[in-house]
Amino acid sequence: MLDAALEGARREGAHCEKIILSKLRFGPCNGCARCARTGVCRTRDDFKPLYTTLRNAELLLIASPLYFRNLSSATKAFIDRLQAFWVYKHVLHKRYPLGKRKGAFLCASASNDAQGFKASRLSVRAGLSVMDVALEAALYVPGVEHKNDIRKKPEALVRARALGRRLARHH
Repeated sequence: MLDAALEGARREGAHCEKIILSKLRFGPCNGCARCARTGVCRTRDDFKPLYTTLRNAELLLIASPLYFRNLSSATKAFIDRLQAFWVYKHVLHKRYPLGKRKGAFLCASASNDAQGFKASRLSVRAGLSVMDVALEAALYVPGVEHKNDIRKKPEALVRARALGRRLARHH
């Protein structure tokens, strides 16, 4: 789904960078509070370069499968590491120069239970909001058991492409 959404955004002229969190070596926020004075996380790992990317992105799409009605562990750790953005915004009372931006959430689940989607969407919305990214759209696709099963749902891929195009067109 993410590839389809990025394809749609590229068709509208957007420059897209795909980051696969599960290939990075990083953990969640460890609560060290070293970001409290500057709003910058001091942990040295593969996540550190993402802070610049996230500050400069005009659009942000987050994609995650659901595991046990929640985000994947890599996606949840990603959200947790946005604590430095929270500090920057709510403790230091600063804003990044881009201001309000747009985001979307793409989610697949083996289950048809919409409760998992609701819970994960709340986490994603909270993470995006600390970066001044509004959750403009979400696409939830149930019945996706295995990694490539999304290909068996061409209507979902069409919707993902349209979502990417719409976000890129209106930013």
